[in-house]
Amino acid sequence: MKTKTISRKELYELVWSKPLTTLANEFSYSDNGLRKICIKHNIPLPKAGYWSKVKYNKKVAKLPLPKLKGEVVPIELSIREEDEDNGIHSNSIRAIVRKEIEQDRKLNFTIPDKLSNPHVLIRKTKMDLKNKKPREWCNGQGLLIPSQGVLNISVSKKSLSRALKIMDRLVKLLEKRGHKIEVGSTTKVIIDGESVKIRLKEMVKRVVVKENKWGHTELIPSGILSIRADAQWFSEQMWKESSDKPLEGQLLKILISLETRAMESKARTLEFEERNRIRKEERLKEMEAEKRKVDEQDKTIELFQIASRWKKAMDLRESIEAVKNQAVKSDSMTKENLDWIQWATNKANWMDPIVNIEDEILGSYGGDLEFLK
Repeated sequence: MKTKTISRKELYELVWSKPLTTLANEFSYSDNGLRKICIKHNIPLPKAGYWSKVKYNKKVAKLPLPKLKGEVVPIELSIREEDEDNGIHSNSIRAIVRKEIEQDRKLNFTIPDKLSNPHVLIRKTKMDLKNKKPREWCNGQGLLIPSQGVLNISVSKKSLSRALKIMDRLVKLLEKRGHKIEVGSTTKVIIDGESVKIRLKEMVKRVVVKENKWGHTELIPSGILSIRADAQWFSEQMWKESSDKPLEGQLLKILISLETRAMESKARTLEFEERNRIRKEERLKEMEAEKRKVDEQDKTIELFQIASRWKKAMDLRESIEAVKNQAVKSDSMTKENLDWIQWATNKANWMDPIVNIEDEILGSYGGDLEFLK
């Protein structure tokens, strides 16, 4: 197994350049294994939802790399060689998917020399592309660009027959596995409810075209085919053929990766939904606690207001009794005194929260009456 020695700073830049699940395809570790290595070397990681924000060009914050005291030890990582799953735990999603697909005897990965009994989507795509003219501009220069409602295959006329055979086999393999293909503005594979966008595209290369003294560059089809997949939570993954590894021989690896990505995407979606549910429950508890606190404060304020009203009523009654006793003592009780005593007693009863009578002029008692302050 090959290894690569990198610095702590280099690993920090790596984990902030692409998701751990993508890096796990490059190194012989699971994404959780890489996470443990980062934690060991005090390397901060993007928080949940970071790559989703990056995907949709939303503002994100990159945590700085903390400084370490003492000697910084280089980090040695094992590199996964192509077509190897070394380092993948036997209980990992990828290992389980790989074992299941390899043991599925119904699957036929052989691509025939001629397109025979093509899938209905292949027939529609072939009809759509055969009379089209190659694009003359942009990155798709020289390629046939499909219409909506057919498979997303962008290749040159020369590569069309081969591309259709590869995609025909891939579509049939996906359906054998119980997955559904949807075509519209994009081509999607629905795997256990998760949507994965796929497309087959011919790579283009830049060539120099000389005209008299002057020259310019053009993009032309290279004949090299690739299949690309894009799932929620993950950056685009591409399988590109080489001289010794044609795309026809990579269908097993592609099928494994498509199912793995869909399952990992579903797991992340469920994890995201669970975190949201927990956050909502916590927020609801916080709001309920805050409401209970406000209610308790209001009840306490009301209690103090009642006590204050009662104290004022008692003070009034004490004052009224003093006036009454003085009038009796001095033998100066008059009808005017008696009327005042009755009026003042009514006001004390109006003020008293226990008696709590309604005043014929002022109505019910309101503690916020300005003239009482």
